[in-house]
Amino acid sequence: MNLVVLLLVSILTVANADLPVHCLHENIVGEWKLFKSRLVERDYPLDCKKDVGNTEIEETIVLKSPNIVYNKNNRRIGFWTMIYDQGFEFTIKEQLHFAFNNFTQQRTGENEMITSYCGQTSFGWYRILDDNKHGCYYAHKINVKKNDTIVSPPVNSMLYLEKGEYEKLNTHKNNHKLVRSINEEEDWSAEAYDNLEKMTISKIKAISGQSIDTKTQQQLLESENRVMEDSAADRILRKQLPKQWDWRNVSGINYVGPVRDQESCGSCYAFAATSAIESRVRILTNNRLKSILSPQQVVSCSDYNQKCSGGFPIMVGKHGYDFYLVPEECYEYQGQPGDCKLACKNPKYKVKVTQYSYIGGYYGANNELNMMREVVERGPISINYMVYPSFHYYKHGVYRHNHKQSRFFNIKTAHNGVKHWEATTHAVAVVGYGETDEGVRYWICKNSWGDWWGEGGYFKILRGVDECASEMQASSAQIEIIEM
Repeated sequence: MNLVVLLLVSILTVANADLPVHCLHENIVGEWKLFKSRLVERDYPLDCKKDVGNTEIEETIVLKSPNIVYNKNNRRIGFWTMIYDQGFEFTIKEQLHFAFNNFTQQRTGENEMITSYCGQTSFGWYRILDDNKHGCYYAHKINVKKNDTIVSPPVNSMLYLEKGEYEKLNTHKNNHKLVRSINEEEDWSAEAYDNLEKMTISKIKAISGQSIDTKTQQQLLESENRVMEDSAADRILRKQLPKQWDWRNVSGINYVGPVRDQESCGSCYAFAATSAIESRVRILTNNRLKSILSPQQVVSCSDYNQKCSGGFPIMVGKHGYDFYLVPEECYEYQGQPGDCKLACKNPKYKVKVTQYSYIGGYYGANNELNMMREVVERGPISINYMVYPSFHYYKHGVYRHNHKQSRFFNIKTAHNGVKHWEATTHAVAVVGYGETDEGVRYWICKNSWGDWWGEGGYFKILRGVDECASEMQASSAQIEIIEM
């Protein structure tokens, strides 16, 4: 047990930075031993990041593909999911558990290497569902395999084959040649924005979700979009769903808040989630409550994401489940990590998340039709996707990435036909979908770069082909509103 405690120390020092750990589904599948503190009755989770406490309770579970949890007697006791490549969450015995995987960092000059210990977790949280009892835990895998320890450069650095690709994405100088190429060859239009030229490199990196070591060169497989044929059940569902849907105009009523600017903070995850959830507040109250929600409260107060260094919308759902979300006036946006103590104590209302999940039930189970149904039936959702150099210049039309214009590649992994991981770098809200007169299907997305960009801060992206990994990790949250 002392060995595990020592391993915890390695992540405690870097938990507020962009987590470079990289563990895949096949690394997590297997038998795990849990070491848990006793549950404590309190309104909010314990600060497990500081102290896991006395781990008096031991349990053994078996995680099997794609998302089932078994006990040692091979009896099904719950469900689990990866959270991107950062950690995993599971529910057993009406108890919800989440932990990051462990890792260490070694830097020599400008070169950085990450050792991901996929057979171990760092600190983790668990709680009784729908009850105010919380505890901490950590876990290690029984019969760890050699490939469960992964030594590699940071994942984002492996997305580039050439230093020039990094410079295209992270520069304050517009790439006029690329803009001309797009406008001559593509079905969507681009613009060399003056605002981009005014940005610092750090802001370009922040809004793109990038943290890149430009010296790393990795040969990766090019992402290919594949149109999947609908099954008989899918064809029925597609006929039942509206061909077009836009929460900005449902029978003449707008249920979507204003476009905002995340500034130089890597907080797209907070904007993507709060934008989707605040629309659901408007839908539930028939626009009686039209306040925008506070991304800053998420950035400053959540231990489940990395403040201005990135995160995931689904973990904002977890924050809203374990804590709550508040209106913007309770903690106005600062564009920096901030201090949770500055959030107001008595907001006029709180938004409590009652359920959050990847659409489809677990990471990798998303598909176009499930996403469409969720948007229509419950409201806007959040997605993650890959930002390519051309995306900065989007102006109008249905965006799609042309690999011929850039040697910039995505990584995908799959096993037995199930998608297990795709690299993504940015998050936005999806407020609807549609189809052009030519039959091109698209999602309508609300970005967080200000209303000067794109179609008034919005963009359309190709739908039904997992364009830029946009259909891999869509998530949503169901909510209740507590008025004070």
